[in-house]
Amino acid sequence: RGESFPPSLPRRRSPTPGPGPRGPQAGHQRDRDAHHEDEEAEHVAERQRRGEADQRSRELFSRCAKALLRVGGKGGQDRALGLALELVAESDPWTLTAAETLPLRVLYEGRPLANALVVASSLADPAKAVSLRSDRSGRAHFALPVSGPWLIKAVHMIRRDGEPRAEWESFWASLTFAVPAQRPKQR
Repeated sequence: RGESFPPSLPRRRSPTPGPGPRGPQAGHQRDRDAHHEDEEAEHVAERQRRGEADQRSRELFSRCAKALLRVGGKGGQDRALGLALELVAESDPWTLTAAETLPLRVLYEGRPLANALVVASSLADPAKAVSLRSDRSGRAHFALPVSGPWLIKAVHMIRRDGEPRAEWESFWASLTFAVPAQRPKQR
């Protein structure tokens, strides 16, 4: 398993790049992710409640990426690394049988994040991505029906009142790994 940035290093928070501020309101240039439409709809609804739907907004963002690697045929266990938004696989994807699901935990600032939209897609068939909401303990369980590379991702947006650089901050977490072609028959 590859190591990520140590938790002791400060997170990089950059204003969103590009021409001017970005935001989910109509008319802005924004990378759209079809599987995060629900998250975006919640963000738009919050902006409408605040009377900000027609105003430009600025957003800070952080990417929190992890990759699980299998080296030398030996397994291991994912763990929380202290990223702002983090996806933690609670089982080794290499050891799951075809009938088992991958339990995953969503953490924000080290604590479980309930009701987070989490999306899993395989490189073999990205059109069949699956979207789930995390439960009260921050958990979601994904079936991984095909072998090969997988990407699981989540986005969490928060209001940053009093932040002079931006009104919103988004955290984009991803977890990548591969599911082997030959899976264990039983545990």
